[in-house]
Amino acid sequence: MPGMIPEQPLTDRPRSPKLPIRRRTGTTTLSGSQLQQTLTVELPNGVVVNGQPSDWVVTRGAQIIDVCSPTVFEQAYERVDGARLALSPGACAQLDALLGAGATQTEGDLVFAVRRLATAHIGEVAVTFTPGQWDVLQHRANKQGLTLDALMHRIVARVTDDIFEGRS
Repeated sequence: MPGMIPEQPLTDRPRSPKLPIRRRTGTTTLSGSQLQQTLTVELPNGVVVNGQPSDWVVTRGAQIIDVCSPTVFEQAYERVDGARLALSPGACAQLDALLGAGATQTEGDLVFAVRRLATAHIGEVAVTFTPGQWDVLQHRANKQGLTLDALMHRIVARVTDDIFEGRS
């Protein structure tokens, strides 16, 4: 049976508190803690691993799924703050494609990109659209063979003409 060798609950071993983590390539939240003394573990795939102090023990529930060095841990896993939204690399790539390259590099970059997408500026005036209104504008742009940006420039030009050319 996969588990520790000899049979001894992991909670009986001195180690750091469990932290929420995930694989860098996934979205499932796991738990990780650092060993404070040696530990021999049989992983679910039958591989026996000898953990050393400062190695990381990765668990899914009560099941130990990995024991790795700090270097491997930093390459394969990332810490997750449970109070924050955690995005997978695939989701970040999709958002970067929608919002512009680098939009997901930092929280500030993401907020800026979303704010830019959600608000149109005409001079100093900010016009906020709902996602549904943006969809309507995008549909109109597509029908006219324009980008959304080009459509917005045409709309601003039309409003400017109406104001300064006296059209009604």
